[in-house]
Amino acid sequence: QWLRLRHGLFPYLYTMNYRTHAQHLPLVQPMYYSHPKCQAAYEVPNQYWFGSELVVAPITQPRNENSGLAKVDVWLPAGSWFDMFTGLHYASKKGRKLQMHRQLDTVPVLAKAGAIVPMARYEKCDNRLHNAPQMDVLVFPGASNRFELYEDMGDYSDYQKGAFAQTDMVLAWGH
Repeated sequence: QWLRLRHGLFPYLYTMNYRTHAQHLPLVQPMYYSHPKCQAAYEVPNQYWFGSELVVAPITQPRNENSGLAKVDVWLPAGSWFDMFTGLHYASKKGRKLQMHRQLDTVPVLAKAGAIVPMARYEKCDNRLHNAPQMDVLVFPGASNRFELYEDMGDYSDYQKGAFAQTDMVLAWGH
């Protein structure tokens, strides 16, 4: 399941890694990088931005013997957020602290409103990491957004000679 998710995220990850190369923005950033004046952003040391669209809150607590669930303290910046796996919506007017409970075989991954996450389609018996001719795009409602998908051949340095493609994906919410 998790290997398939990682494989599916390949277009997103490849784009974010190019962003790291071109703009010097790391793939993983603590919450206080984007909210340095907010104390709550410092109180979730394991939570992080995963690229520009997603927030991950790993569970590092043992599970509760009675419920079988483990918990994690989460801080959500102002806005609307969606659980990538369950679709649950969380609203945060000024920033919000909450606890999320999960089984140990999952982790909270939250998409901001308007998030655009390009995903490779699952193809049975195909483990190649390449520019697939088709992909799925996860789009989360609630806000306008723009995502620039980056693709190249994945080898050599031909991208330095202009052998790459950038595809602008735009969500115009409420227009």
